[in-house]
Amino acid sequence: MAVSDLTLAPARESAGEARRFVRACLEQGGHRRRDLVDTAVLLTSELVTNTVLHARTPARLVVEVNDVIRVEVHDGDRQPVRPSERGAEAA
Repeated sequence: MAVSDLTLAPARESAGEARRFVRACLEQGGHRRRDLVDTAVLLTSELVTNTVLHARTPARLVVEVNDVIRVEVHDGDRQPVRPSERGAEAA
């Protein structure tokens, strides 16, 4: 099992940095299936983008690679996450 982590600034560039980091971790861990790697990279980008836009704090990205892939994004916001008040049709 390999666990890697990266601290990200609350900046637009962090999503790209996170994508590159996750892709490298998965490839180093032997995951070569493009669809799997692309999905993990996309989901990570979404999480980091949300952190940058909403928490506006540094974030810690943790990637665990073994038989299962685990990606965590931790922000520094002490407030609990609250569901949006917008309806399902909002984009």
